[in-house]
Amino acid sequence: MKVSDFVFRFNSGSWSGRDAICRVRNFVGKNNDLIVVLTDLGDKNPSSSVTNSVETIRECLIEKGFIQKETLVVEHYDKEFIDGGSFDLVAFDKSNNPSWKSINLEDACDLLLVETSEFSTPSLEIPRIYDEIEKIRHEIDPYLDEPYSESYDVINRREDIINQRLPLGTLQAAIDTGAIETELQKLIKSDLSIIGDFYSHPSEEYICFSEFPLDGGFVDFVMFSGRSRMDVSLIEVKGG
Repeated sequence: MKVSDFVFRFNSGSWSGRDAICRVRNFVGKNNDLIVVLTDLGDKNPSSSVTNSVETIRECLIEKGFIQKETLVVEHYDKEFIDGGSFDLVAFDKSNNPSWKSINLEDACDLLLVETSEFSTPSLEIPRIYDEIEKIRHEIDPYLDEPYSESYDVINRREDIINQRLPLGTLQAAIDTGAIETELQKLIKSDLSIIGDFYSHPSEEYICFSEFPLDGGFVDFVMFSGRSRMDVSLIEVKGG
C-alpha cells in the first residue's frame, strides 16, 4: 500500500555543485514492512543518478524523517525501460555501503502490495510529478534549460576577429589578378582567420602563426587545432 509519493531534492555532493532530485514513494508492504522506492528521473535530474547517490538519498530521507533506518530500499529506473522498468533491492552495511540485488516487476509489486499499474506510467508522463520536477529544477537553477552561455572573453574575441576581417573575396581577387607570393603572404598575415576558418576543427578553436620556425627554416603559416589530439597544418603560399 502506497502512503506517499513526491519528488525529493537532496545534496548529492557531485562535482557539478548542483542538488539532485529523484521520485520517492513510501509503501507499507508485506508483514507491515516499510519500503521506499527511489525512481531515477533521467535527464530531468540535474546531478548524480540514484545509483551513484543511493546511500546519500537514504541518509537524507532518514534525517528528514521520511523513512526509518529499517526501511527497505528499492532502486527503480523507468524512463528507458518497458513493462514498469528495472528494480533492485538495495542493502546497506554498517558503513552505509550499498549492494544491489535485481528483482522483476512482479516480485516488486508483491513486496509492495500494489498492482503492476503502479509502475505502468513513467514518472515523467505523470502531470503532477512532472510539474513538481520542473518547479524544483527551477529552484535549483533557473537557467538549467537555457542554451549554453559562452564567456564574455570568447564573445569579445570573436567580435574582434570579425571586425578585423578582410572584405569577402579579397584573397580570391588577389589570386585572380596574379598577385605574387609576398603579396599573398602579406594579405593572409593581416587576417589569419582566413586559414583558421578553413582548417580548424572544431570550428573557431585554433592558434595560427605566420613565419613559424621549423627545422632551421620557416614555414609561411602553421595552425594548431583540435581537442583530444593536436592537429597541425603547415601552409606554404605560392604566388603567380
